[in-house]
Amino acid sequence: MGSWKFLPVIERSVARLVQSWRRADPSREGLLDLALGVTLLPLLLVIKLPMLVYLLLAGLLWRRRPLGRRGLWGMTLFGIGALLLSMYGSLGFAGLSRFQVFLELILYLLLLAVTLQRLSGRIDRYLLLSPFLFLILSLFFFRGLGMLLYLLPEILVLLWIVLRREMRSGGSAALRMALRLFVLALPLVALLFLLFPRISFGTGRFGFRDGTLARTGHDGTMYLDGRALLIPSDRIVMEMELEGGKIPARLYLRGSVLYRRLADHWAPLPAGTPRAFSPGPRLPRGACSLLRDPVELRVKLYPTRQRWLYFPGPPLRLPKASTVDADWVVRRDQAVEEPLRYRGRAALQYRCGGRTSRAVLREALRVDARANPRSRVVARRMRREFPDPAKRLNAIEKLFRSSGITYTLDPGGLRVESLADDLLFGRRRGYCVHFSSAFVTLARMAGIPARIVTGYLVAASGRIDNYLAVRERDAHAWAEVYLDRHWQRVDPTLWATRIDAQNRPNGDGTDQLRERAEASVTPRWQRWELYGFYWRYRIEAWILRYDYLRRMRLLDRLREDRGFLFRFAGGFLLAFALGMLLYLRWRTPGCDQERTYCRILPLLERLGRRCPRKEGESVGAYLRRCAQREQCPELAELARSYEAFRYGGGELRSLEKAYRRAREAWRRRERVVSKHAEAF
Repeated sequence: MGSWKFLPVIERSVARLVQSWRRADPSREGLLDLALGVTLLPLLLVIKLPMLVYLLLAGLLWRRRPLGRRGLWGMTLFGIGALLLSMYGSLGFAGLSRFQVFLELILYLLLLAVTLQRLSGRIDRYLLLSPFLFLILSLFFFRGLGMLLYLLPEILVLLWIVLRREMRSGGSAALRMALRLFVLALPLVALLFLLFPRISFGTGRFGFRDGTLARTGHDGTMYLDGRALLIPSDRIVMEMELEGGKIPARLYLRGSVLYRRLADHWAPLPAGTPRAFSPGPRLPRGACSLLRDPVELRVKLYPTRQRWLYFPGPPLRLPKASTVDADWVVRRDQAVEEPLRYRGRAALQYRCGGRTSRAVLREALRVDARANPRSRVVARRMRREFPDPAKRLNAIEKLFRSSGITYTLDPGGLRVESLADDLLFGRRRGYCVHFSSAFVTLARMAGIPARIVTGYLVAASGRIDNYLAVRERDAHAWAEVYLDRHWQRVDPTLWATRIDAQNRPNGDGTDQLRERAEASVTPRWQRWELYGFYWRYRIEAWILRYDYLRRMRLLDRLREDRGFLFRFAGGFLLAFALGMLLYLRWRTPGCDQERTYCRILPLLERLGRRCPRKEGESVGAYLRRCAQREQCPELAELARSYEAFRYGGGELRSLEKAYRRAREAWRRRERVVSKHAEAF
């Protein structure tokens, strides 16, 4: 029952908020506190705990009476202590050399100055500018789409606060005026954004930040036990946009290449193995004899803490600070610790590997002679029956397809030491890492050089036009065999006979296998989610990441394509016309209820230059006071006509006549005053 005692307090608080909203002349302190709260809200995510405690205490105090001298000194010392605790460990020279730490220090100093000034009870011009300073600082700490979506209403609220203070009107009238100005300015802002350059700080990370979590990518190995490559998660790993060329139904994104089978995992070549060429900024001439169907790709790669950059084929153009090796694997100079955008060019049809060294081919034939005895017997028979390696490869495929292997995400207790025998002749259960490992083992036993490739496989269901959303569950492993002096891709996972109904793959690059097993359709909610990622990517590409190159490409297209120029100009003019229509439609806000006030509002604005209006003063009292002060009887007559029309049922014609006489009299008085000022 005691909790019901708080209801009257809540009711009074809500009533005060409604009254403040409707009040024609809100307090200066209340509007300033609202502006500070709106601009500080996103910064609360980066402010550390000691400064948050200081802000909470300051917020509790500045709603009361102003602090005295001792109180201000106490809050000053408390704020300095909170600042030092928040910056502990970052105030060294190395810490201040990082721009983000420097910005954090600036934020805390500004918070300290603003709170102390507000607690003193004095409001100056610097305190009034502080919300806009907090707004600018928030753009340095956040560069994501969420901050952009918050920024638009934040600017609208700040504009409403300024207009409400200057117009001395109710909250609804000021909001309508803010919406008018906001809508009218949008086309012009968009035009300036697209056609004129923005300030660039080189490699400095300024502007909007992408607030995403780190993803763990491939680490250069492929485990076969409980640590095997299995990430059934829908989290986005990368987003890719392809232009040019025909995008295949299954797009393989190459990551790491593995040669050596160790106890429970596959690993890359050991250091020092002779290669066809050393890693460099481009593929050397002669590395590939056929490169067709090239595509331009733009990729947004989320943090992987690894160095791999994913390409759908041999790279024809690399991003900066990256190299390609003899296995066409692209690596960055540094690990990807935050969202990375890169561009490149790759071939989807290729014939590469003619310069593969003998040492690499020996590694691609290395196999444990003691493991997988049944697979070894089958491989020897294949070598006797099929001297041609291509026919041997077909025989291996037939063996996989006829073995009745079940694709399942729960393979049970597979024997890792003899994985090929267990998958082909034993339990016959596994997923992509087991399929590829067993195939490479059997191919090597049959005398065909083979290796494992890990990366991602995206099916057609994960694509919208030329946009691809790659998820963690799309992680995949496949094989490559060396035939006819080049490496060919082989995906043994596609040879599975059945799919475990209880562990149906939700990705893992086997969408095409699922469609073959049963004609399932992608759920509608997943399709809508994909469209959400698509539009988010477009917004980031055209707004958050709009740079000099995109602007120059847009200007070139405007110069070369007249049709696009006319569509661009027509779209801008249409948007501007719609903005003007809305502006004119809302030009006289509130005149349906306050017709008399709207008719004399221009004169009231001119009177305010010489005769300011007091808080809470009615229109009639204000006109009579100005008439007495400025010795202008026409204003007193206008006050009588205004009150008679609004409250006593007077005629509109009389009000308009009185308004015209008062307006002309005030204009004459202003001219006389200006002449006296010039003469003086």
